[in-house]
Amino acid sequence: MKNSNKRRSAHRSKIFRNLNIEGFRILPKFRLLIDFDAYFPHLRTGNKRAAPIDELKLDAECINLCKALLLRGVYLSYSDGIYLSNENCETDIKLVKTLIEELDLGTIKRKNEGPKLVLDREAEKYELDYIMNCISSDYFGGELFTPGNRCCPAFALDPCISKLVRNLNTVGFGTIYSCEGHMSLRHTNRAVIQFYRDYGHIFAKVWELLPNYVKGGWKLLRSHRKDDLGNYYLLFSALKPSRTELFVQSYIFGEYLYLKRDEFLSIVSSEQSQIRGSES
Repeated sequence: MKNSNKRRSAHRSKIFRNLNIEGFRILPKFRLLIDFDAYFPHLRTGNKRAAPIDELKLDAECINLCKALLLRGVYLSYSDGIYLSNENCETDIKLVKTLIEELDLGTIKRKNEGPKLVLDREAEKYELDYIMNCISSDYFGGELFTPGNRCCPAFALDPCISKLVRNLNTVGFGTIYSCEGHMSLRHTNRAVIQFYRDYGHIFAKVWELLPNYVKGGWKLLRSHRKDDLGNYYLLFSALKPSRTELFVQSYIFGEYLYLKRDEFLSIVSSEQSQIRGSES
């Protein structure tokens, strides 16, 4: 039985490796396989309506793809179908369009409400795996956040921390060079999210307001750097986390920030005003 499982795993890995789309990079040995229904039974669209995906009147072929995009950090909205929310930057819209068309799943059509997903078929499991794990080649090697632009592309971020970093940016916190770590059978480097300059000081005040279940395996630590990396960073403290554990904890953290985004945006704005006032 074990040998049979190994053969199936090797076959899936080969399919996954051979799927190559121009403009994207992927490391198969780090791939993330998520059971949507087991870990995320109530995935919601990203707009204020926040409707559970499974309760929407969607075609069957759309549901799993929507879940994969949501988990990867893409914002979706719903009216008479699924749209890419205007909270996405133009880069992500272009990247999602490339992925869907190159995988021959359908296309994205521009309408008055925004870019709408129009699908022709259901995504295969290995295609969903690819979407969950790929990174834009233009950004491969490090995420860069530009202060004043809260829309860091989801596909510029490492998959396991994409949802968390994206939502940190959305609620006003600048991050820079965040990494999910490098996991193999022999070693594990823990995931880290760096705050850009003074954003770390502001987040330290927010950290005290977060419930323990949201913090999960994350710890807020202080460094003594004086450059753009700032003085605070988040470290995933589990010594040997699985990618699934890291992903789930990051998703819970990120989703909480998003649902309370108005509250956190207000805190960030107020603290930044005080910082500017003290500097002048």
